[in-house]
Parts: sequence; C-alpha cells; structure tokens
Amino acid sequence: MKKVIAATLLVIFIMHHPHAQTKIFQEVGDEISSQVKTIRQDGALVGYLVFSNLEKVNEDSFNYKITIMDENLNDIGTVNFREQGLSLQDVAFEKDILCLAYIKSNVIGYTFKGKKEYRDAYSNMKNVVFMQFVNLEGKILNTSSFPVSMDVNVNPPSFSNRIPGILKHDIQLKNITQRGFVCFYGDKVKNAFLVFNTKGITLWQKTVDIEADNFYMLTSGRDIHLLAMHKPAVIGSIEGGYDLYSYTTHDTSFENSFPLRDEHGRALNVMAFDNDPVTGKPFLAGYIINQPTAFGMYSTKDPKAIQFPGVFTINVNGYTSSDLNAVYTFWSDVLKNDISAKQLFKDGAIYYGLSCAFRDFDGNTYFAGSNVIRQNKDATLSFENISSPEHTSFIKLFQSAKKTTDKVFYPVSNADTKTNYLIADDEKNIIIYNVTQKKVMRSIPHKEGSIRTNVYPAKEGHVMVAEYNKKEKFTKLSIEAL
Repeated sequence: MKKVIAATLLVIFIMHHPHAQTKIFQEVGDEISSQVKTIRQDGALVGYLVFSNLEKVNEDSFNYKITIMDENLNDIGTVNFREQGLSLQDVAFEKDILCLAYIKSNVIGYTFKGKKEYRDAYSNMKNVVFMQFVNLEGKILNTSSFPVSMDVNVNPPSFSNRIPGILKHDIQLKNITQRGFVCFYGDKVKNAFLVFNTKGITLWQKTVDIEADNFYMLTSGRDIHLLAMHKPAVIGSIEGGYDLYSYTTHDTSFENSFPLRDEHGRALNVMAFDNDPVTGKPFLAGYIINQPTAFGMYSTKDPKAIQFPGVFTINVNGYTSSDLNAVYTFWSDVLKNDISAKQLFKDGAIYYGLSCAFRDFDGNTYFAGSNVIRQNKDATLSFENISSPEHTSFIKLFQSAKKTTDKVFYPVSNADTKTNYLIADDEKNIIIYNVTQKKVMRSIPHKEGSIRTNVYPAKEGHVMVAEYNKKEKFTKLSIEAL
C-alpha cells in the first residue's frame, strides 16, 4: 500500500459519484518528489498523507509540504515547513495528532560531482531519526531528533532525496491507544524503542538487547509486542526461528519472551501477526515446520517427514506462557478429500502453499494460498474453493509442476457488518472474494488498453482502486465500497 509517486503533482481533480471518492494525480514533470503514505490508528486505515519535497532553499535545506487527506481522499489540511534533508519513513495517528518519522541527514539532497566527492561527504554525514508531531490544523506541535549510526550506501545516489545510509532495521511507527506513539528502529549500534505522548514529549527510551534478522512490531492497547525472526531454527530451511517479546508502557523494565514452537519442539513459521478483530488482543498464525532428514532433505514418500505438516493459531491473552492459547491442525487428521497428508491437492499436482493468514469475526483463522482453508476454534479445517466465471479456480488443475501459489493476498474487513473479504491479486487479474458469504464479488483485469489497474485495502469495507493511464500520464485513485 505504501507506494511512491515521483512526479510533479501539478493539478489534482476531485470528482464525486455515488460509490467512490476519486482523485486524479497528473504527471507533468520531475522536479517534485512526493511520497504517498497511509495513516493508520490501531491498525485501521484512517487517512492518507502526501509528503512533497519542493525546491531546495540553500545548500542544506528544502521547502517541504505535507497534504493530509481523510479516508475518503478529502483534503483536511496542509503543512508547509523548511528543514534539512528528509526522507519520510512512517506515519501514525492518535488523538487527532499525526506523528511522522523521518531520516534526517546533512547529505540528503546534495548533488555529487563524482565518487570522491561522494565518499568525502558521506564520511562526514550526520544522520538522525527525526520525529515530527502535527495537528489536523496543520500546526507543527513538536519535533525531536535521535542520532543513528548507519552503513553508507556503496554507490552515489541516483536521485537527491535517497536515504544516505542503511539502517540495520527499518523504522516502524505505531500509535499507543489513548497514550501516544512508539517508534522502533535498529542501527549499527543498537535496536531501540522511543515512546512519546501526543504532545511529542519523549516518555521513555529503551534499548532492545535482541539480535535478529527481522523485527515486526505490533501495539495492542498500551502493550507493545515485537516478533523477532532469528536465523532459521531448522537446518536446510529458510523458515521459522521466531520468538515473541512483550512489553508494557506501564513498566519500562518489563520484558517477556515466548519461543514459537509447538508442543513437540517443532518451529513455527508466522504468516499473520495482528490484533484479533473482536478481542483486540494479538494473535499469530501460520504453518508448522517439520525437522528435515539428513542433509536438510525432505522425503516425498513419508507423510511424517513432509516439510509443513499443518497450520497453527496462537492467541496471546497475557504476559505468561499459560496465557498463550495455541491451536494446531495437521493435514494427516483432516481434509482427506481435498488435500492429502502429503500436503498435495487431490489432483496430485500442487502443494498447498500459504501466502497470508487472517481472522474473521467468529474466531476462525483463514489461510490463503493455493486456495483458502479455514481453521475453526476447535482445530477443524474446511476447504474454501474460490472460483468465478473468469477463473475456474485458484488452482491450475492440470499443472504438472509441484509448486505453491504466485498470488498476492490482501484481507479487508467491515466491523459494522462483521464481513471479511479477500483480495487475490495475480499477474493478470484481481479477484475480490466475500469470505463471509463465500462468493466472488468482482473480477478486475490488471490491464485494459492503456490503463493498468491495481487494488489495495482502504478504510473498513472498502478498497482503493488505482488506475494508471500510460497514454494520458495520470493516476486515478478511487475509494470504492465492497
């Protein structure tokens, strides 16, 4: 959803019709670089923000413009300010306050005459995590800076607002309900939390003494959860190696950790890490990983040795291991008419591959991939065959190669109607499936003539349809109800 538009936004037309709010971004030049970001609160999309890098004022500062829009693409306000080189990383919202996290550097926007000048400038670069707090009237309430140590990009940047270095772990920014914001990042020296109230005052900072390849942050109420992906726990596999760490804003010294393994010590690969739509508490979902045989090879004949023998859901209800409620389901126990214990669909040609997982409003977990499977609260699995007149199935029934899906999935929900949808996006088409009613709502081709169409999640019960007209050189964004 976080796309970058690098073009002059010379004119924006706003058109109204009964089913959508629409804006057209006309491309007419290259002098302005703009980023479009979603604005989220408690995981829900509540608006959009366009951050525009305008003209350079002097050697080390620029004019910038922030355009704030609501969830229907209506303009709310603008912010104009001057600052050193900035690259916007993330945005969050709480109590009518926007929090923006940037990388600020003394070399962003600098034009280099050669590699020597580039190396000299970067040897003296100064980078900070720059936090900015803005109200909906467009007033900057507060800012703060936190020095970071970054690895230098090897080659000179191809455009002026490129980030001058590389953080070990990218900035993640979330709101904390009724309290403020939390920012997580990792540089060459440390991983750290920064916690602020809605006035932009730093409440506390915390160094996170955890080494991991990747981190995924989630806030739930006033709690902070960090999913750490370490080196794969299984030899010969690129999956697994996850641990969950929990913190509370009430006690800065508190930290608890949960290794993600099943009762037999098998590693779990996480596909979903989110808050349950009903309880508001975290859950994790994904698949179980078997230990491989010698040399990391898996047997195709022994059902017990298949790589992914089943799926799991874990509900996080508190801070101790006894507060974790896990549900495990294995292919060998269920779905024998649709998928075998060897993880093959009944046609024998395709493995069941997972791309994403999500929860509905009745406590069920859905796993989307080669097709859709539902795991009930009692661990029972059921098969959901998504089809439409244009598509016989998500599965290519006579495909000879054993492979997983190449589709991308986006879950969308509507809390008012307790309805879940799934957007299935492949190379040629986009299918919008009503999970609750078990039917395809729409099928949209990616390309018709000179128009390229993409669909993304939007506010609850809606999607954003983005149409790029290559011939006329404009992008049309529409918010449409499902």
